[in-house]
Formats: sequence, C-alpha cells, structure tokens
Amino acid sequence: PSSFNYQLNSLKFFYNENSTSPTSHWNYIFIKDTCPNSSGIIRNDKVQISTGKYRNNPVEMPLRYHRDKLPIGIPLTLQNIPVGFHWIFFPHWDSSESQWYPTGIPILNKHKVKLQKNYMMFVHGVDSKTDIADHLYQSDVLSTEEKEEICNSSLTQQESNRLLYNKLIRKGGDAYTHLLEAVRHGEYPDVASEMEKTELSDQEIQLCQIGMKKVKDRQEKKDILMDHDEVIPKHILEQFEKRLEQWKKDDQQFVSTEAEKHVMQKVLTQSSVTLVGNSGTGKSFLSKHIALIMKKHGYTVIPCSKPKDIGKWFKHGRKTLFVFDDVCGRYTLNQQIYTDWKQRLDHIISLLEDKCCKIISTCRLEVYKDELFSNLSIFKMCNIDLSSQEFKLSAAEKFALAEVYFKENTDEVKELSEKYDFFPLLCSLYHKQNLQKNVSVTSFFSNPFEVFKDQLVQMYGESDAGKMQYCSLVLCVMFNNTLTEENLSPKDKKIGASHRRFTRRM
Repeated sequence: PSSFNYQLNSLKFFYNENSTSPTSHWNYIFIKDTCPNSSGIIRNDKVQISTGKYRNNPVEMPLRYHRDKLPIGIPLTLQNIPVGFHWIFFPHWDSSESQWYPTGIPILNKHKVKLQKNYMMFVHGVDSKTDIADHLYQSDVLSTEEKEEICNSSLTQQESNRLLYNKLIRKGGDAYTHLLEAVRHGEYPDVASEMEKTELSDQEIQLCQIGMKKVKDRQEKKDILMDHDEVIPKHILEQFEKRLEQWKKDDQQFVSTEAEKHVMQKVLTQSSVTLVGNSGTGKSFLSKHIALIMKKHGYTVIPCSKPKDIGKWFKHGRKTLFVFDDVCGRYTLNQQIYTDWKQRLDHIISLLEDKCCKIISTCRLEVYKDELFSNLSIFKMCNIDLSSQEFKLSAAEKFALAEVYFKENTDEVKELSEKYDFFPLLCSLYHKQNLQKNVSVTSFFSNPFEVFKDQLVQMYGESDAGKMQYCSLVLCVMFNNTLTEENLSPKDKKIGASHRRFTRRM
C-alpha cells in the first residue's frame, strides 16, 4: 500500500551488548489493529498509541503480534515482509538469559560493513583527489562543497581518502555502488575487485553495529560540549574565507561610484537586493565589494551557489549576508535553478523575516526580463539596474576606472570607453590576462573580438535556451537587425539557403 514506508536507517531495534552469542537472524514483531500513520510504545502486553487519530487521546490496545525469523543481510522488500503494520526489529540471541533494552542504533546494511572492512586498503591504495572524486560528484553522490573539501590541496592523499570514506559511510547503498564504479574509472581495478567480492559474516555485522553505537555515543557527548549555536562547520567557514580573501585582492581595483552608495544604502535597509544589468557592467564586482563592507559591519558573508544554501547555513539572530551571482542562470533562465527557487520560496521568505538575514544577488537583464523570473518575488523586492541611465557609469567614473587600470594610457582609454557599456569587464579582462604585454590598449578596446567570441561560445554551450538565443543573434545578423515575421518563413530565400547548407552538413 502507498502508506507503507520502510527505511532501514530509521528503525530502532533491541540488542544485548553483553551477550557473546552470535546473532543469526532478526526477530521481528508486527503489531496489528493499529490505525495507519500511528506509532506506539510497547508496555508489557499492550501497545500505547499516541499519534495519528489518537494524538490527543492516547489509548492502549492488546498487543497481538506474530513472531518470525528473517536472515540478516537479506534486503527488506515488499515481497518478503508483510505490509500494513508497525514494525519493531531486533537481533535474536539464542541465550535465554539475554536482557533486551532499546537503543537508537541504525540497522547497517552490507554496503556499510564492506566499506568498514576495506577501510585500510582504500585509504592507502587509491588517490581520491583525482578521477574518483570527479566521478562521485558527477553521479550526485558528492555535493560541490563535499568535493571541494575532499580535494583540498592542504590535505594529504590519506587524509582525503579518510574524509571521503567518512562521508560515504553515512550514505546509502547507491553511494557504495558509485564508489566501485569510481574506483574502476580511476584505474584501480584490483581495489574495486577486492571490495566487491568481500565476504561478510553475521558476527562481523553485529560487531560493526556495536562499534557504530559507540561512535554515535561519543559524538553525542561531543555535541553536548560543543556550542549549540554553531551552524557552519569550521572547514566550510575556512572555504568561505578563502573566497573572501580573493575578493579582497580584486577589490583593490574598485572605484567608488554613485551606484555603490545607492546599493549600500538599500542593502542596509532591505532584506533582498538584486543588481540587474547587461553583461560586463560590474554587477558581480559591486556585489562582492558590498559584501566585504557588510563583513566589516559584523555580518557573516556566505558565497552561495544554490537556494538550499540559505536554509543550510541560516542561523536565527546571526547577521548573515548570502551572496548569489547570476542567481537564476547566466545567459538564459535556467529552468532547474528556477524550479529550485520556486519550491523553496516561501521558506526563504520566512527566513528573511529575521531582520538579521539578507540576500544580495546579481542577474543579467535578459534573465530578469523572463516572464518566469517575475514569479520569484524576493528578487523583485529591491532591484537596481546598473545599465539604466541613472546608475550607469558617468564619464568621471570611467576616467577614474581608467586611471586605476591603465595609468599612462588613461586619456586614450577614456575616449574608447564610450563605445561599450561593458567597459568595467574590458578593464578587468585586460588587467587579469596581462594583455598589455602583447596587445595595445587601442587595439583591444577598438576590437575586443575575443571577448565577444568567448561570450557567444559560452552562450551556445549553456543550454537549449542558450542555443535558441545564439540562433536568434545569427538571424539578426543575416537580416541586418531588421528581422520581421515574414523573414521566418521557410520560403524566405536566406532562410531556405541556410537550411539547405545545414542539411548538407548533417
């Protein structure tokens, strides 16, 4: 039935820590005649029901049960277990003197025990920083943060392997399967073969369970001693700090503008501020500059890549600024990212009610103008268009920017700056790529073809929507920027010729 739900890692069972008799099977009890979606507490010969329809009026019912045996290691499926009942699982010892008591140990599956048995071989036999981490990331076993953590250059090979193993031990059987594939993919066939053919005994599974309980108990004691207010682990904070250090280096080239003052004032007074504008107008640079200022105001600055990062790192009462770049796609609206934002929108809005929590994000105009984007209300609370007449760079601001980047060529660059609204991007690229060694300022600013080329290549490769934009630009070029509906007919000579050339290539 649809209401049946079995998750091994959430079931509790009974065991005798002092018994030396090997466990040979699971004893299980299923409780009949209880209402759906209820849970109960066994007391002597009765079960006390206090959830479901009995939430407000707990009742006791006779404990009518059926006992049976199920060998350890066999996966629980709808085929080999009766359904529609409440379950209590526990290992059975043959000793009649065993005293049972409840614990919160999760039932371990074979995969986790195999991981434990092959721990030393894996830690010292492979290098997880190479193809293994990449494969697990591509298979969605590891998140971006987990992959970065494992591949941290400050860790030794063995430290990275141990870290990866600790993460996989908490994941399900799929993670184990993907690990075997990753080890093979990383050209460690012998290690993969040994892991796959590892044999397990019932006693090994039992010992592993007891070991996991002790680890769990130690961790609980540590948690009591830790600061309960801490939300972001130390190693994640260190990753954030490294990114902020790079922002500080880049910020040395920042030039103060009227837009900066306006954005700063809005960020201090609003919960969510969105910087909008064409590519290269300085949205990302400005958002990072504002973030660094907010850090000086006592805010914890968190660079984010996904909407779930907000809920993950949010802490009530802590001054936090979440920073998103290209918040819903770079060249076009990314449907997957949009859906993620849409699903979490109400929760994020509720978090923003904590006045200590703020979001600053950047978004290109073409994405911002997409109809779907208007459904994401948090990005409409306060938006500032850096391409607008009010906030685009003035002549004086461009001159100041040219002085920072070009010094002796300032006058020359100032004249060329009027040609492009993505002047800040051109300055940054010329500086970062050390183009001054091979390309003159005049040549670069007069014909920045490589910049356009890179943007077009990235647009075409981003998604189907990106390809559609690319094709639209091609049509505009073909018809000299005077495209009409009639031009889109297959009968049009240019369209027909293009189609024939494309078909011949195919």
